[in-house]
Amino acid sequence: MIHNRVGRKLKRTASHRKAMLCNMASSLFQHKKISTTEAKAKELRPFAEALITRAKHALENEQGGQLPTGQVIDIHNRREVYKSIRNKGVVQELFDTIAPAVATRPGGYTRIVKLGTRRGDAGRIAIIELVDFSAARDGVIRTRRKKTAVKASAPKVVVSAPAAKAAPAAEHVSTVVAPVDAEPIVVPTVAPVAQELPVAHAEEVVSHDVAPVETVADIITPETAEAAPETSTESSDESTSEEPKTEA
Repeated sequence: MIHNRVGRKLKRTASHRKAMLCNMASSLFQHKKISTTEAKAKELRPFAEALITRAKHALENEQGGQLPTGQVIDIHNRREVYKSIRNKGVVQELFDTIAPAVATRPGGYTRIVKLGTRRGDAGRIAIIELVDFSAARDGVIRTRRKKTAVKASAPKVVVSAPAAKAAPAAEHVSTVVAPVDAEPIVVPTVAPVAQELPVAHAEEVVSHDVAPVETVADIITPETAEAAPETSTESSDESTSEEPKTEA
């Protein structure tokens, strides 16, 4: 028959195991939630709840006036808790914040939530938290995000309304929106700049560039008219005298 095997040793000596539970309880009271292995969480639950019960009894004694004469706070219970939790700030948090929150709860101050196996050594992980300081949980909590399928966007079909139906809408818009008198935009025209010269200078330039035109009457004079028939007769005589030479 097997005896004296209640609880888990966690592969540690008695002093090591007690020190570990004290540190874990201190972290739980400070952060209100810690993550550890499932076996350690199950060993921490009775240890932490016993300390919370002491703080709860101290609150009841202080509110009921059951303290020794001259005392305002329950010093005895605070000293008993301080044996396990060596942090004065955490002890103050336990007696001033946690104990009033669980004053009406008859035990069951903590909750253990299993998270599955740990990657690497496949150790079972769990979260231990204070019930009155945890967020409300409704339904199942999913740790992984659900993949959403990307839907192919259908081409949009634009249906043009008939012109007969569009006409009343245009009339309605014209009645609602008053026409705005827009000022006409005047574009300035630039005329070519001509260089102006004095009249006298312009006449000199024209007379210098353009030569005077001579008429036929100016070219033919009485002297030239008399000399013209002589030259014609002389040319005819020369042509007759040269012809027999070509024949010989």
